[in-house]
Amino acid sequence: MAVQALPLSGAMVLKFSVGMNEDGKPIYRRRRWSGIRPAAADADVYAVAEVFAGLQEYTMAAVEYQRNSELADDGQ
Repeated sequence: MAVQALPLSGAMVLKFSVGMNEDGKPIYRRRRWSGIRPAAADADVYAVAEVFAGLQEYTMAAVEYQRNSELADDGQ
């Protein structure tokens, strides 16, 4: 059975370093932007993330690109 992934949606999640806790470990916060086309190129998503990060108060620590797909039997 062959399975096909049908792209549904995408989201970009930026992880920001917002400080340190009492143990000296970093504290992170995430901001999520949905409505990203799942076919968008990784480099393009990262470029947009860098622009958004420049508008934020805290330093960007990571970028996540989440893609949601529906899995279906391709009928073969």
